[in-house]
Amino acid sequence: MNASQFGAMTKKHARLIANYINDEAPGMVIRKTLRFIDGNFRAQGWQGATFQPWKGIQRKGTILVKTGALRRSFNYSNLSKGTVRFYSNMPYSGVHNRGFKGTVTVKAHSRSIYEKHRVQATTRSGKVRAKTVTSKTGEIWVRTFTRKMNVVKRQYAPYEGNESPVMNDSISRELTRETKKLLTF
Repeated sequence: MNASQFGAMTKKHARLIANYINDEAPGMVIRKTLRFIDGNFRAQGWQGATFQPWKGIQRKGTILVKTGALRRSFNYSNLSKGTVRFYSNMPYSGVHNRGFKGTVTVKAHSRSIYEKHRVQATTRSGKVRAKTVTSKTGEIWVRTFTRKMNVVKRQYAPYEGNESPVMNDSISRELTRETKKLLTF
């Protein structure tokens, strides 16, 4: 191989690597990051340098998953070639991920009053059964007030300054493996 062939091959490999980094690598990063976030919800803890389980809850069920809206809310956008941004549109996403301790102001609102009572209802087969019915009986107007809150940090997604070495190493290994494939002569 002479110098001109080596130069042409080097340019070809540089072009292949640039195409991979700009076009294919962001897709791999997206898949791995979304899988990592979902895995943290599944494991109910944060996989940083070590696994940190989340503080438990009083109700039965999975921590941070009541309806699944927060878990499904993660999305991404391609900012530019080779750059991806992850985000969640849920207003409480950042509070749970980073934790919060402070005072919040609750706006004035109305609170409904409900009452339960038993009524006689007929089933399809014609039997008479007692049934509990909830009905709205009134409203109370609540004035604006402040409340001290302490939301425990239950990190599930990496953010600047608190990334996961496990996820970063996984992405780095994949990038290294793919670029080595492109560099084979």
